[in-house]
Amino acid sequence: MAVAAAASAQTRKPTGLAFLLSCLATYAPEVPAAARTVPPEVAALAAAASATKSRAAARDLVAGLGADTQSKTARSSGTRNTNAGRSG
Repeated sequence: MAVAAAASAQTRKPTGLAFLLSCLATYAPEVPAAARTVPPEVAALAAAASATKSRAAARDLVAGLGADTQSKTARSSGTRNTNAGRSG
């Protein structure tokens, strides 16, 4: 997860980030509930407004870990999630 967090924090996302996040998302349900944490960098990527493969993979990882970072991000910034129910 540390590598995913570091890669997600880069301004220019590294090649293969979407694949890395997808691999992690595949095994996320196997992580014990007590150890399921989402690095802030991955949460920020998942909540970003872009429509990239990396963002989609980050959202899958967050969902697989059972975290709801998008609504937490919206609440903490004082804004509403206007994209609720939309795909992409």
